[in-house]
Order: sequence, then C-alpha cells, then structure tokens
Amino acid sequence: MEINFITTLIKHDVNHNVKKCFEPKKDFITRKEEVKKIKMRYPNKTPLIVTKYYKERDLPSMDKIKFLVPEEITMSQFLVIIRNKIRIKPNQALYLVINNRSMLSMSLTMAQAYEMYGDEDGFLYVTYASQEVFGYQHDMTGSYKEVQVIRDRFPNKIPLYVERYSREREVPILGRNKFLVPQELTMSQFLYIIRTKMKLRDSQALYLLVNEKALVSHSMTMAQAYEQFRSPDGFLHITYAAQQVFG
Repeated sequence: MEINFITTLIKHDVNHNVKKCFEPKKDFITRKEEVKKIKMRYPNKTPLIVTKYYKERDLPSMDKIKFLVPEEITMSQFLVIIRNKIRIKPNQALYLVINNRSMLSMSLTMAQAYEMYGDEDGFLYVTYASQEVFGYQHDMTGSYKEVQVIRDRFPNKIPLYVERYSREREVPILGRNKFLVPQELTMSQFLYIIRTKMKLRDSQALYLLVNEKALVSHSMTMAQAYEQFRSPDGFLHITYAAQQVFG
C-alpha cells in the first residue's frame, strides 16, 4: 500500500541531485524527525523519495515523490508500481537507480535496499530512468591495452563483448556488440536489457552464456562474472541464445 505524503512534485535544482532538490522544502533535521514519526507508526514500511533521472527525456514525471511501501516488497514489484503510475507502454524500458548511477538488483527487498542505501535522513532515494547504462558508451576495441585504459577510467564498470550464439536463428542480432555496464548489474538485469533491445515476446526464452558454453547464474553480478570468466583481451564475452542446451 502507498501513502501519499505530498502531491507536489519537487523539481531538480542546478546540481541535479535528488536530495539537494528536497532540502529547500525541509531541512535535514525536519526530514529526520518526519521519518522517525513514520517509522514509529509504520515499523514494517520503508519511506522512499522517488524522482525521474535528471537526464531523462522519454519518461513522464510523477505527481508525487514520496512513498511508503512494505519492507518485503521487491524492487521488481516496485518497478511495476512505477510503470503503472506513469502509464508507459509494455515494451518501454524502465530502470531503478540509486544516486543517479547505481542500478538496483530487482531481487532486493525494500528492507535490504534500505539497509544498504538508506540515507542519513531516513529516506531511501530512488531514481527511475529509461536509459540502460549510465556513463561511457563509446565504441571500444578488443585489445587488452585499450581495455585497461577503459578500466582505469571507469573502474566500477565492466566491458562486455556480446554476440549471438553461432547456431542461433530464432532471435535477432543486436545492433552493437560492446557494452560498458555497472559492476553491480546482475545477469538477470542485463538479460532484461538484451530482451528489451531485441523486443522479444514475453514467451520467448533467452539465455546468457560465457564462451558459448557456460550458462551463467542470473543472480551473478557483472563483477563476479568478470572475475571468473574474463578473456585475455580484457572483455567479458557473453553469448545469448534461445536454446538452453548446447551440443
């Protein structure tokens, strides 16, 4: 259940910071006291402040930014709530982000996200956007030296080389092969990105593999996969296919 605290949308300030835009309305102490009262009355609920990513142009803004949700609700379930509120098309991508840069795992509960990312004022600040990655998206070559330069510049991002399985005929080829994604992104989230880019039907199966043979766990983060499976050229090579078994 949602509780409407306020209905006035608070605009982003020149620093494009969610918390900063909220502070002129209520100072830190006031917000902290507000959350304290909320938590006393609703100990099993999580207080959120949700705003649109400041660079976002394709998605509408919501008519409120404050939510109070059950702590057992997952980010995936909350994503559905946001999708319904802004009334976007079923094939329109939507992602939840912390601090305008860190993509949230969709399997996290609100209680887990609050414990990991909750602000000192007591709110959990969440941003929504249609962009799949935040930061560097230029083309990259496969040489190890150039990948090192990329990693030095973006230490919290993972360079991927993504291609269709050689025997695959049921799913289309992506428009590009090279991606740079947040290291905390899970395989499940990246699978969703791939499905969205290819505009697959909900009933169409799709699997991610490493080196065309290792079926990776969907709960694995890009950092974990990179540590285990990265290639000598510095990329994490991922293959996608509609087939689950390869022989």
